[in-house]
Parts: sequence; structure tokens; C-alpha cells
Amino acid sequence: MKIQFDIRDYYWQLLVALFILLAAFVPHSFFIFDKWCFLNWANYIHQHGIGQIYTYSEYNYPPIIAYPLSLAGSFWDSPEKMDKYFYYFKLLTLIFDFAAVILITHWLGSKSKGPLYLLLTLANPLFLYNTYCWGQVDGVLSALVLLAVFATMVDKPWLMAVALVLAINFKAQSIIFFPVVGLLILYKLLAGKWSIKQITIALVSAIALQVLIILPFIITGQVGQMFKVITQSVDFFPYVSMNAYNIWHLLPIGASPIMVIDSGTFLVGLSYKQWGLFMFCLASFLILFPVFYGIVASKLKGIAYNLSTEVVLLMCAGIPLMFFFFNTQMHERYSHPAIIFFTAYAVYTRRWALFAIMLLACGLNMEGVLHFFHFPNYGIALFTPTFVASIYTLLIALYAYTYYKALHSQHEQQLT
Repeated sequence: MKIQFDIRDYYWQLLVALFILLAAFVPHSFFIFDKWCFLNWANYIHQHGIGQIYTYSEYNYPPIIAYPLSLAGSFWDSPEKMDKYFYYFKLLTLIFDFAAVILITHWLGSKSKGPLYLLLTLANPLFLYNTYCWGQVDGVLSALVLLAVFATMVDKPWLMAVALVLAINFKAQSIIFFPVVGLLILYKLLAGKWSIKQITIALVSAIALQVLIILPFIITGQVGQMFKVITQSVDFFPYVSMNAYNIWHLLPIGASPIMVIDSGTFLVGLSYKQWGLFMFCLASFLILFPVFYGIVASKLKGIAYNLSTEVVLLMCAGIPLMFFFFNTQMHERYSHPAIIFFTAYAVYTRRWALFAIMLLACGLNMEGVLHFFHFPNYGIALFTPTFVASIYTLLIALYAYTYYKALHSQHEQQLT
């Protein structure tokens, strides 16, 4: 696959025009706490340097986000300017949103349908809500994970390694994708698709990039503090739900999930957090094990295992969806990476139901918290946590049916 930019092409003209339009009218809105964090981090970096960010007690992210925040601090060199113009920081994530859709279009779709894909994604307010309205950077993580999966499938292990290193240094949540990518790597290795040279280059690339990313913290002696902050960020908000309208809004826990500490006992002596982790691990097992078994069993029998692109995309969509739906401490936007893989699945299969339900559930959840569109009544059933959690439940049921149907189809093709 080769992506060629040609401004004479209608698809690229439409893409550029759409980006210019979105950039020109980027809203000032942010979720107030997220903006407060970004502004304070940027100002602290501007005053003390990137290498000292982990001395700031309010910073709880991996290191990469500090780099664009440092640039923002240098460009808007006062707290007043930063506060006034910081909404342009959304353009960073918007670039990654566009890059992800471009990659999906050229990898899985038909270029003739490119304008349709743009209409359904980048011109869709629900698709861009997290980036454009809320002001968060989950789109960057989603694009990096998508790139890692793409690179694995097209046998570019060095690019996969680079994308994974960037992802884990951008947001700790990317770790949930490591078992998926690990399964794809196992598939490639057992199939003999990658040479020792390719694997060596990938490892060297990953190590070199990782050292480069943390170099400022090595110089300032803050590496230990960096790892401490990242590992402790898991329990930064120790509540059953942080406005994520997931399974915990459907269970009888006696109070609003956002008011319940997740270390409290739920059932049979186990805490809410332990039950959430158990349910997520069980769901992940049910997604990953059939593919793992197929890969290993085929190798032991000496036959080729053909892992379909459809199954890969559904695996990648399912893991973040289950992560969001079952775990405690989830924010309303933590299902976002599933959107990009449901998009990829829809483009590849031309089946858009999962994509549409995913956008509806995530959009209602986030709008129910942010109130970006200023609807007259947010007390109606449409925005209630129970209703949105029910939509997510419907999505998971349809996902399970679709995924196991795809597995069955793959198995049938294996036998022919």
C-alpha cells in the first residue's frame, strides 16, 4: 500500500478543505478539568523545563504529551496567552484523526468511496466529539495503535515497534492492546513471515526511541519518579465510575458509581475493582483465546493458519470496548479507541451497524457530561447513565455475535 498525495485528486481536495474548515472554526470548549490540567502542565514545563515535569505533583501522564505542551508553552509564552489560545491545541489531535482515516481508507477501503468515508467520519460531529468538542487527546493514542496493527499486518515490524513505543509513552491505557499485538506477532513469527534481521531492527528501533523519549528525565535524574508517577496513576481516581456509563450503572450497588470508592466490597468478599478487572480479563480471554488456539493448533498440525483482517479488526475493537465497559475508574471517553477500529471494520466490510451504535453510545455519554450542544433538557432518558449503558450492552451483544460469526467463517475457510 502506498499513499500518494495529489492535490488534483478530488479526495485530497475535499480532505484539505475539511481540515481547513475545522481548523478555522475550532471551538473554545473543553472539559474544564482537562483544560486545567493541560494548562498547568504546559505552564510548569515552560517555567522549569520538560525534564522537571515529574516534580509537579499534578502531572500523571507518560512523557510524550509533555513535548507538545512544551511547544505550546514556548509559543504562548504567558499563562494569559496560553489560556486565551489553548483551544488551538486541539489541532494536534485533529491531525491524528485525519491521519487515521487516511490510513483506513488506503489500507482497507476503496478510494472511490473516500468522500463517503470522510462524510461518515471526519465530517461527523460524533466521530470528532472527543477531539473537537471535549478537547482530549485520545485520538492520538487511537491512531498510534491503529498504525501498530497496520504495520504488523503488512510485515513492517520496525514501524510496529515505533508505533507501540510512542503509544505506551503517550497514554498508559495503550497497554491493553499489547496482548492483541502480541498475538499478531506470534502469528507472524510462527508463519515465518519475519526474518531475524527484521526482528533485530524492530528491537533496536524500539530501544533507541525509548531512550530518546526519556532522555530529558535521564539527564535530570527523574526517571525513577517518572515510573513511580505512571504506575501510581492507575488509582488516581479510585471510584467505581468516572462518568463512564458502563455496566456499573446497571448493577445494584446502592449509590451512584461516581460516589462509590472501588476498593469497597461488592460481592463474595471481592471489591468493585477486582470484579471489574475479572470481568474485563474474562471478556478479553473470550476474544483472544480462539485466535491463540487456532494459531498454535495449526502450527502443531503443520498447516497454515489464515488470520482474516475482519477478525483482527474486531479483536482490536473489542478489547478497548470491554476495558471501558467492565473496569472501574473509567472516564466517559475511554471507549474512544474502539471507535477507530469499528471505523476500520465498517470500511473493510461495508457493515456500519457496530460503528453507528458505538458513536451513538459514546456521543450520548460524553454530551451528557459536557453539554456542548446546550440542549434544553439533559434530564430526559436519552442522556441518563442507565439508558446509555443499555446501548453499550446492545453494542456488546451485537459485537459478540459478529465476532464469533467472523471466527466461524474464518474456520470454515480454513477447512476448504
